[in-house]
Amino acid sequence: ETIEAEIWRLTPQELTRAGIPHDNDSSWFPARAAQRVTLDVKSAHNATRFSALRLRGEGERSGIYLVRLQSPQLPAPQGMNSRPNWRVLAQVTDLAVHAKLGPASGLAWVTSIGSGKPIGNAQVELYDGDATLIYSGVSDNDGLVKLPGLASRASRDSWVPTPAVLVLARRGDEFAVHDQQAVVVSFEVGL
Repeated sequence: ETIEAEIWRLTPQELTRAGIPHDNDSSWFPARAAQRVTLDVKSAHNATRFSALRLRGEGERSGIYLVRLQSPQLPAPQGMNSRPNWRVLAQVTDLAVHAKLGPASGLAWVTSIGSGKPIGNAQVELYDGDATLIYSGVSDNDGLVKLPGLASRASRDSWVPTPAVLVLARRGDEFAVHDQQAVVVSFEVGL
């Protein structure tokens, strides 16, 4: 039994496309070639097994990776012409960005995962659900940056009270993401 993995290291621009739901489209993948890996996942029946999947390429220290997973042993569901695939967005970085977004204002906090200390002078960007840059600022010595409110972007037709937005923090060649939509949806449905 195997799992086939396709791995793309995303640029910040690609991340804005991959990390935000677009009309419920979770099938977006970069047009360029992916790194392909086949994992052997044979194990005893009903036994848990962990298989490592190396995301970083040679010389890469950090990155955000989009992974598509498929298993050739799984048949296509009834009514579908192809096997199901799983889409995973994984961060390998020392940066963390936390965000509190509201109708009148917001706040982002950039920290080091390793030390827990604030990261100053990080570029922080806020993107809407169409991957359009809404705001760009720089974190202060406490790792904080004020963000604009989202009241004008909220949809009155949606059951989700906060619009789909993505907060991206960058410092040097490292970047991290906070997907507000994923947080809100997880909270709303009790996950």
